[in-house]
Amino acid sequence: MQSTKNTQYSVLQEGALKEETWEWDDLAAMCRAGRMSPESLVFIPEDNGWKKLHDTPLAEHFSADSATEAADSRESSQLEDISSRYDALIGEMNENPNDNDLTLHAAELALAKGDVEAACKHYQRALEISPYHPRVGQEAKRNLPASKWRTLRFLDKPPHVGEDPLAVLAFPFARGPLYFIIPAVVLAGLSLTMWALIPAVFVMALWAIETTRSSLSNERKPPLWHGVAKDPSSRMLKPLLAVIINATGLLLPFAVIAGVLLVMGKGAGPDIVTTIKKSPVMMVVAVTVVMLCFPAVLSIAASANKRLIDMINPRRITDAIRVMELEYLSAVLFNAALLGVTWWAGSLFEAVPVFGRVFYASAAVYILLAGGFVIGRVYARFAERLDSPAPAVQSGPE
Repeated sequence: MQSTKNTQYSVLQEGALKEETWEWDDLAAMCRAGRMSPESLVFIPEDNGWKKLHDTPLAEHFSADSATEAADSRESSQLEDISSRYDALIGEMNENPNDNDLTLHAAELALAKGDVEAACKHYQRALEISPYHPRVGQEAKRNLPASKWRTLRFLDKPPHVGEDPLAVLAFPFARGPLYFIIPAVVLAGLSLTMWALIPAVFVMALWAIETTRSSLSNERKPPLWHGVAKDPSSRMLKPLLAVIINATGLLLPFAVIAGVLLVMGKGAGPDIVTTIKKSPVMMVVAVTVVMLCFPAVLSIAASANKRLIDMINPRRITDAIRVMELEYLSAVLFNAALLGVTWWAGSLFEAVPVFGRVFYASAAVYILLAGGFVIGRVYARFAERLDSPAPAVQSGPE
């Protein structure tokens, strides 16, 4: 490098827009005093180009502390810039709440400023706007830790239940034989008296809800009862009450008709239940209505964040059936086929009382688990249309 005495050098300080002129010795003194950033640019005439100060002989005049301070200053400045851009972007999102590009950009800025939770919320919002969108899914998986992106809803569309029929058959035994055998034996014992069977029906209904919820969450094993113990109100009382109300609503018309027939003296038995059982028309219609509607009732009760009023709304049930259409009907036919096989096989064992009770109890447990698995998977494939909230104004995550 040529002599620098009395030579004027053009300097562009970091963040400045206007050049300054310094002599080399003065420039070195500024560097030693920490008043010049190592990232500032100086024009070197001999090289006919600009260089950063730390790439010139002036680098020896910077202390480690000044370099660290400069780096911290740059980082702080960058964070301030990112935060201001993020805040401005949130304002745009409030005006355009369904713009996926803005939402994804907000997720990127949230990650850039170190707010992973905010980024998760933005990715979730993007998936609610465009469920199962490939680009959103790819960016979420690339930018978020696995523990975070696995919690996102509508990330990967669940596979059709028919793609893995063996999973359906094996699901009731996925937690081992005792998980299946013990409830079957208990149910067979409770079926000896009607009064003991009544509480068993409520437990079976709750078990069906939990099984459907487990399948809806893409789990491959039957449920345990940890969730119910932690939150008995939303996991047990509310969905069970919804099932009871819906079941009552489905059967009430038949009970009223049977009651009217009894009053008119045209009943087929001494009570309402016997009259319904001995009426082929009412029995067929009642079974058809229950078979068609009850799986939808279970799946709605098992889905997350539903109010009780939504769980018992008849329109919700009919809308769910309409949305799921053929896949739902296939699930209903699957359950009907299991019941048909059970009825046919059970008739072969009616002469053996104990064995017959054990068979029916085992079949009931199997149908509950396999049927819940199927209807849960079907509901999960349409959850973006059945559970996603209505578009709302987007606000910045806390």
